[in-house]
Amino acid sequence: MEKAYVEGFRNILKRLKADSNRERYNAICSRPCNKEEERIWKLCEKFWPQSYSDRNVIIDEYVANEHLDERTAQQYLKELSYLLDKLGWN
Repeated sequence: MEKAYVEGFRNILKRLKADSNRERYNAICSRPCNKEEERIWKLCEKFWPQSYSDRNVIIDEYVANEHLDERTAQQYLKELSYLLDKLGWN
């Protein structure tokens, strides 16, 4: 059974990779422009699986880091949502 935060992170990924955010997402992946974007990138890294080979580009099949505890993951998701709202991401 998946941990509850996995679906929350998948939703964040969908928001990041939405067509309306494509340019911003590509920029944040290669060169964040401010501290908020850097923080978004760092928070996303926390959800990445430990093994690079376990990463999946299909969002609905994405397997998040299994070593994240539920409470911390929920705090990260809350912060991610706040930052995306603050920066005007759709």
